[in-house]
Amino acid sequence: NSIIPDDIKKDICLFMAAMRVRTPQFKSEINDIGEGFYKFMVEVHFDNLTEAEVQNACKDDLGKEVTLEFAKKLKKMARDKEYGVKFPNAHFIKQALLLLNVNAEILYEMKMSIVKSKRFFITSDNPVVYFVPEEKTNFYNNAKSLKSPYTELFFPISKNIGLTLN
Repeated sequence: NSIIPDDIKKDICLFMAAMRVRTPQFKSEINDIGEGFYKFMVEVHFDNLTEAEVQNACKDDLGKEVTLEFAKKLKKMARDKEYGVKFPNAHFIKQALLLLNVNAEILYEMKMSIVKSKRFFITSDNPVVYFVPEEKTNFYNNAKSLKSPYTELFFPISKNIGLTLN
């Protein structure tokens, strides 16, 4: 029932943040956010162009002549977001490094408790497990929100010592 000293809590939160941002789940979140933003920007850009301007842009930027019909298809694809976006791995690494301290700060602001058990905690490749309880989820608090006031987080430190944050 003692308070965790700030210097230890900061180090633990930085370590947990590092564990969170190195996972495939985090990479997927970053790619989804990036893809959504990119597709929005492409849609806005293409909405402001005429078919003739799309034709000229293809010729100037890509060195390819396209028909008016193809330019219309490009505009429709941009509007309907009917294409995929792939980011290089460097994009994920950059975002992970940029968001490491942000995640550590979010975790630091949570209430932290150390839990000891006679049973074993199960760990995985993604040891930072968090969620918003189903009865607390809504438009403002989605199930995977780290910033919700209802978020519950668990992080195993050893086979029978773990941290809970909320």
